[in-house]
Amino acid sequence: MRRTDWLIVFLAPLSSATEALDPIRIQKGMFYFSRKASVPSSELYKFDPYYYGPCSFRIYSDIDTLVSEGLVERVPVQGQSWSRYKLTAEGKMRAEELIESAPEKALRVCRSARARVIRHSFRNLLQEVYRDYPEYATKSIADLP
Repeated sequence: MRRTDWLIVFLAPLSSATEALDPIRIQKGMFYFSRKASVPSSELYKFDPYYYGPCSFRIYSDIDTLVSEGLVERVPVQGQSWSRYKLTAEGKMRAEELIESAPEKALRVCRSARARVIRHSFRNLLQEVYRDYPEYATKSIADLP
């Protein structure tokens, strides 16, 4: 699988209530996946410390590509400069294909990463990441205890 394939699988909703994800949850979910999945490094994003913890700018460019390919759509957030992202109908079909062929253990890690990031508030998510991976909090601008 490719890095973007795992991104599509990660974006596949666990339920309709958790369909669209904000950029922080996508970043942290793919970070958790990169830490826990036993897949070739070519299938993983590389993360660096940034303003809100581990960040891979490649994820943003890959999402833009998936948007242009019609697999992902932006969901504007009123009053914000950022959007949430969700799979289109075509993206969901692609995710189903990928889920069918994905290595079972890595798939469980990917789906678990999604469940992990959606169960926390923004603040609690960052606190958990910073506690578990303090080396990625070195450039943080988040005011956390």
